[in-house]
Parts: sequence; structure tokens; C-alpha cells
Amino acid sequence: MAIQPDLRTQEETLTGLLDDLSRPEEAADRVADLGERAVPILRTYLRRPAQSVPQARQRAVRLLGMVGSPGAHEALRGVLMGHDLAGLDPVLALSESVVKNEAAEQLVRAGRCDLAGDLLAAFRRDRLPAAAAALGLWHVLEGLPDLVTALESDLVGEVAAEALIRFGTAAGPELTKALEERHGAASGTESRISRLRRIRAALLLAEMGGAAGLETLRGVLQDENPSVRAAAALGLWRLDPGGTTPGRCQALLRGALSPERRVRERCRDAVQALGEACVPAALDSLAIRTVPDLYGVPVTVTRSDQSWVVRFLMSNPFRDPTLVHRGLLACDQGLLADGLARTREVRAAGNVAGLRDHPNLGIRILVARVLGRIGSPAAVAGLVEQLKDPSRKVRRAAARSLGALAAEDPGLVRAGLSGQAKARSWLVRWRIWRAVHRHLSG
Repeated sequence: MAIQPDLRTQEETLTGLLDDLSRPEEAADRVADLGERAVPILRTYLRRPAQSVPQARQRAVRLLGMVGSPGAHEALRGVLMGHDLAGLDPVLALSESVVKNEAAEQLVRAGRCDLAGDLLAAFRRDRLPAAAAALGLWHVLEGLPDLVTALESDLVGEVAAEALIRFGTAAGPELTKALEERHGAASGTESRISRLRRIRAALLLAEMGGAAGLETLRGVLQDENPSVRAAAALGLWRLDPGGTTPGRCQALLRGALSPERRVRERCRDAVQALGEACVPAALDSLAIRTVPDLYGVPVTVTRSDQSWVVRFLMSNPFRDPTLVHRGLLACDQGLLADGLARTREVRAAGNVAGLRDHPNLGIRILVARVLGRIGSPAAVAGLVEQLKDPSRKVRRAAARSLGALAAEDPGLVRAGLSGQAKARSWLVRWRIWRAVHRHLSG
């Protein structure tokens, strides 16, 4: 009989420590002392109604994970299958979903793959991120359709995508099916979540590799939404790198301007990797002012995105450089200046030098400074040409860049000045001598 009051005291003490968010270490110490005897107390605590603030209940779940006994795992399973979130107030439902997700995490950490069925049920019912991760970690094939459907979710879509990657090519058929299904297409306008699901499915097929979905991706390349087309082009680039076409490059450049961050970043990586093949499409994209978002609503292309296109063109030599130069000369001067200011690649020297005849004085001065920063024989040759500029300010900027390069790397400047020296006028030769003779005299 003397044991019962002691148990009640322990329960009251531990419950008080759990409710007091300022004393987490004391609660953990008490559970460590009690060991398995803490499990009934924690289970009882977690059977109480959901709270608007989840931290106390979340801590109780973590303490069950710390105990780590079969009884503690059973209590965690009870939390996982407990409160029906659909029947709770939205605030309480959000709070309790955090608690349930913590229970799923603790079971995953414990390696309880025998409870995969419970985690699948929890994911289907409550869309718990930790449950999604478990399905991928343990390759629960029955969960593939549910994970693919969850790609539509803003909350767990990314987690579901990461879980699907773990399945490898086994997820291919479900992802292919997801690419072919368009919700709302019958009414004339595909829904946002349908577009989001298909974008993510295409990106996943691209990451997984293999031949799964190749024909489907080719069909999606004609999709009405540029972000969906771009995702398909990414997949085709990964799966069929030798089949790059102007149409695919166009889709990738539109994707590089997409409002969807992941599509935009991956398309830019692909465009950079393809390099010269994407230059014509990049020139065309300079004229794009709006792109549709996932709702199909046109949104303005940001100045930052336009500037990226300019920098790409600046940094990629093309077999017909005059075509690139004409495109850059025709683009907005502010964008051009921003692209120049950010250019540092040696291979950009030819394109930068091609802007030496720009009608804007400030652009020509900036060209001289950028060529001096690039520092290559082609840059030196471009600076020499700028010594012929009708503006004294431009000539002075070019001379300063030449002098700085001569001080830093005399051999580089000698290499850039070699050849065709006799073809230069005496005035240009004098300007070169005045700019660099002190540094090259040795």
C-alpha cells in the first residue's frame, strides 16, 4: 500500500516538470531515474487532450524515445494513432501534428521497421513528414502512390520527393503515371497542384536516371506551362544528353526564368553545362517580359533573372560572336551594366571586348575595367582596341587597366601585345608605351 502514494507523487512531479517548459533538463533526469517506470506516466500524460502549444507534449514523446523500451515504443505508437486531427480545431490540429510527427521520428530512429504499416497509415491520414521519410527509408512499396500524390502538397511535397528518390527506378511507373494525369484539364485549365505534382515528378525522373518515362517526358515537352516544359527538358537532358535540341534549350531557358525556385535553379545549372548550345535560346529570352506561374497567371520576369541571362551570354563564346554582340548591344543598358559588373570568367573576354563600341560612354568605361579584371591575352587585345576610343575617359580607363595588368603579370601583357604591332598607328603605340612601359621595361 505504501507504493501507491509514491507512484502518485512521481506522476505529479513528472507531470509538473513536463508542463514547466523552463525545466527540460530536470524532466529528462527524472525519466532517466525512473526508466521503464516512467512509461505509464508519459503515456497517461499524452492521452490528455491536445494543447495549442505542442512543446510539452513533444518533450514527453522525446522522453519515451529516450527510454527506448518495447513499452515506450508501444506508447509512441499510441500517440501516432491517437487524436483524429480532422476532428480538432485547426490550431490544435496543427499543434498535435507536430507531436505525432515527433512520435514517428522516434520510431524511425529506433529502427522499428516492423511498424511500417502504422507509419503508412499515419502518412495517409495525417501527412506526417517523418512518416514519409520512413516510407522511403524502408522502401515501403505500398506507399509509392501516396508519396506521389503528396507531391501536390506545399507542406510535405519536398519531403515526399526526397522519400521517392530512395526508391530509385522502382518509383518510375508511378511518376510516369503522375506526369500523364492532369487534374482540371477537362474544364480547360489545369489546377495548380496538378502542375506542381507534374513538375516534381519530372524532376524526380531526371534525378533517378534510367529510361523510365522517357517517352512521357518527350510528350510533356509540349506542355502549355513553361515550368512543366522546363522540368521535362531537364529530365530529357539527364536521360538523353546526346539529344539536346533547340526546342529543349528554349524550354530550359524559360525554366531559368521560372517563378518556381527549384525549376529555376536546376535549369540554370543545365544551361550552364550546355553552354554554347543554349546561346541562341538565351538571346531570344532577352525579349521575354512575363512568364506564367503555377496558376497560369503571367508574372513579370524579375530584373535579377534577366541579369542572369545577360551574364550567361557574356560568359559563353559563340561560333558567331557578332550575333551575341548585337543581342547584348540591344539589351537594356542597366542590365548590361549589371551583367558586366558581375563577369569574371576568362572565357568572357571576347564577348566583353565586343562591347567596346557601345554607344553609352559608361558601358565602354565599364568594359575597360572588366577586361582589366579578367586579365587574359584576349582582354589585353581588347584594351588595346579601346585605346583608339574617341573618348578620353575610355582611353584613360583602358590605359589604367593595361598598366595594372602589366604590374601584376608582365608576361601576360607581352603575350597580348605580340603580333600585329606594326599594324597599329604611331598614336596607339605611344598610348600603349605610356600605359605600360614602366612595368615592361625590365
